[in-house]
Amino acid sequence: MKMESNPLVMVGIQYIRLAMLVFPLCTPLSCYGIEPGNYGINQTDQVAEIFAAEKQADRTIYCQGADKIDVGIKKTNGSQRFFTRDELREFFRKEKHKGMIWAALGPLAASEALAGEMEAYLASVGYRRILITGGSSFKVRVWRDTAASSH
Repeated sequence: MKMESNPLVMVGIQYIRLAMLVFPLCTPLSCYGIEPGNYGINQTDQVAEIFAAEKQADRTIYCQGADKIDVGIKKTNGSQRFFTRDELREFFRKEKHKGMIWAALGPLAASEALAGEMEAYLASVGYRRILITGGSSFKVRVWRDTAASSH
């Protein structure tokens, strides 16, 4: 009897294929989110998890304030180009992939108030998971992760 014609083997192969498709979607990072708090350089697992989230993000933005947002567009002289929330509203609304956005708050602007404003704004333009971080040379601060708050 050939292996391909054995129903149990075929079921097993289909189960393995399903597991390979579903497992990456249910890693702790994607299912549970990251709890808000400060993570120091000695907390390597947590810090690695935070930076792994950046690779999963559909878009990364840098905020020096609620209306000073860098989406990665440079001026012709190479300097940063900042936009206001109103200038970006239609741009964000038209984005096709809105599974996750990472918003990094600048160290001088980072605050609970700014994190709250950015979370509300990014949710209003359709992002499903919003990860808001900030940091310094010795720690990473997770201000908000909507995946963590929904579980």
